[in-house]
This record gives sequence, C-alpha cells and structure tokens, in this order.
Amino acid sequence: QLPRVRHIDEVEARSTPGSQVLIPLAGGGTETPDNETLKMMQDVAAVDGVDYFEMARSGMTDMGFTISGAYRPFLAEAADVELRHFDAVRGDEVMVADDHDKGLGIRGM
Repeated sequence: QLPRVRHIDEVEARSTPGSQVLIPLAGGGTETPDNETLKMMQDVAAVDGVDYFEMARSGMTDMGFTISGAYRPFLAEAADVELRHFDAVRGDEVMVADDHDKGLGIRGM
C-alpha cells in the first residue's frame, strides 16, 4: 500500500520540512511531479527502451516485466541512534582495515 501523496505549490513548499517530502521511485502507482526530476527519470528509462509513463501507470515496462512503485523520504530523521568510537590502530595492531590497508593485504581484527 503506497502512502497518500499530494502535490504542493511553491508557497507551501517553502514552509514544508524536508522530512515530509517524498521522492517517487519509478513503478506502478506512484505520482511524479512535472519537473526536472521527471525529465531525468524519463531519459534514464528511455535508455533501456522503457516508457516511463506506461510503467508509472501500470507497473508494466515495454520489456514485459512489472515494477512496483514506492516512495522514499527526501530526508530521514534519525531516532535511537547510538554512536561508538573505535580506534583504527592500537599500537602496532590494525583494529579496522580501510580499503588502502586491504589492498596491501592488511586485515583488521
């Protein structure tokens, strides 16, 4: 079940917090505003021979498979986040190996 969405005008957009803004992901049942984002999504879909409007309307692509639509938050508000600090190196011992270390064959604990 997709959330109910509504388009807002520019005046209301200025007072709407980013946490209330949703980004449509291509697929059946999503509503996409007519703006630069829609144009970009159409262009990306067209590269693979997909009619974006048909896919958004029915979920069916020109290639014969369906895609379910979805929405993602533009901004997510973190809740119940716990941060822990650990040292990457303790003395001569590597505790957490980064990509450079891994390239040199050094593994973390």
